[in-house]
Amino acid sequence: MNLISSPWLAIDLGSDRIHVAYLESDRDVRSVLPENGEFDSLFHVSRNSEIRFGRSAAEYSHDDPEGLVLPSACPLRDNETIRFSDGRPPTKPSILFGVLLQRVRQYCEEYVFHGEPLETCVMVLPHRSNRLRRTYSRIAADAGFSEVHFRDMAVSTETVRRHTWGDAHPYMTVCNLGASQVSFTLLKCRHNGSEHVVRFHSYRTVGVDEIDRIILQSADPGHIAPTDSYAALAQLKSHRMGFAFGMPEPFHFYLHGKKKRVRTVHFESATRIFLQKVLACFKVYVGKSSEVTGIDDIPILLAGGGANNPLISQTIEDAAPGRVYWWAEAEEAGAQGAAMAFLPKTRTPTPTPTEAEERFHQRYENAMAGDHSAQCDLAQMFETGNGTVFSLEEAFDWYRLAALNGSLSGKFGLARFLFHGLGIPRDVDASVQLLREAAEAGYAPSQFSLAMFLFQNDPTAGAEADAWLRCAVEQRYAEALTYVERRSSPVSVEPGSSNWQAPGEVDD
Repeated sequence: MNLISSPWLAIDLGSDRIHVAYLESDRDVRSVLPENGEFDSLFHVSRNSEIRFGRSAAEYSHDDPEGLVLPSACPLRDNETIRFSDGRPPTKPSILFGVLLQRVRQYCEEYVFHGEPLETCVMVLPHRSNRLRRTYSRIAADAGFSEVHFRDMAVSTETVRRHTWGDAHPYMTVCNLGASQVSFTLLKCRHNGSEHVVRFHSYRTVGVDEIDRIILQSADPGHIAPTDSYAALAQLKSHRMGFAFGMPEPFHFYLHGKKKRVRTVHFESATRIFLQKVLACFKVYVGKSSEVTGIDDIPILLAGGGANNPLISQTIEDAAPGRVYWWAEAEEAGAQGAAMAFLPKTRTPTPTPTEAEERFHQRYENAMAGDHSAQCDLAQMFETGNGTVFSLEEAFDWYRLAALNGSLSGKFGLARFLFHGLGIPRDVDASVQLLREAAEAGYAPSQFSLAMFLFQNDPTAGAEADAWLRCAVEQRYAEALTYVERRSSPVSVEPGSSNWQAPGEVDD
């Protein structure tokens, strides 16, 4: 894909807010967040057809109950006509979104790009729907964009995760908590991008807007009466998003011209009912991800507007402790991810990985699949910065994982880190214990290092040290042979000598 228009925007028309990102001349990704809340994705169609934008749109319904507060999660897929009871001409969601997107373009042209015209946008969509893409293409054209590209929400958000934390895992399950549907996508993460493995789909999943439907269908007639009115759903959603911004309760809500009240407890109760449905699907699809990959602890990335709800994100974290990544503004991450994804294509070609980098990523996949040898190789690469970043902490973690899986080389490496206190507090006793375990299992480097330690630190252990040194020599271990040859003496060393410096090291 060749993006020739410059400058350009990455836009996510999310259900809670509109998020915009762009590329600076120094290739950094920037977010556009107006202080006046102009990009908040609520707008109010008042009785005189005036369209007012911004989060304060939720407050307009107090003075104009016959108007319509429209959130961006309205059904663009069907683009159903909106009709008003006061005789105003009908309109469609796509028309209103075209006006909103035009405001975004004009704002960025004036305040971000200093009058330079915008012609290209990259739009972030919740999933790969050709019908949705056609609708958004028409909206973008009406807003003045001549070139439109699309980016999948799941891949865009994962791009930010990889940019932030690096290639931490070979696979990632993305839980997109969208307004119309919660979807699950299994991604394969590569150092030069991510790709879909499979997108799980089920009609049993519901969207975050289900919370509003549950409230509207409540059996408590003192607060909310049952209704299927789309206008009622839109107004209630505006208050739910207002609640997220810290508006005081009770929230006034108008239904058929009558004032109703909604309290925090209603949102919390409805959210818990919604979560029961989502968690049922969550467990099924997380299990399917493990079946496809053969890996049980695949991390889960929360995306979409629902990830901004603390109760939702915390409940999912509790269902998969230690495996969930999420942002306070998940949809903003999607817009940033779209900009990052197109960065190499618009500025410089993707750099060719070095041979060491290729080997690192190959060994990484093997290590995640449980290969002990690959786990030790990764530890050495992190320790030396060969093919990846230098990190003693990462090296220690990989040595420890290999040791826990029974690798003798892993125990030897872990012993060395513990003895020197590399990336962790020094623990000589634990180091010697690991050396002894590996030595008893026949690992020559540990036999030699244990012998050197005993010669150095235990005057009464000369016989044991001689025995371990002989074991290493009998296995033709190079450092043991060199040590004996350099000393030109029988296989014994005076107690208290300073020949041994650390597990695996000898004098030059």
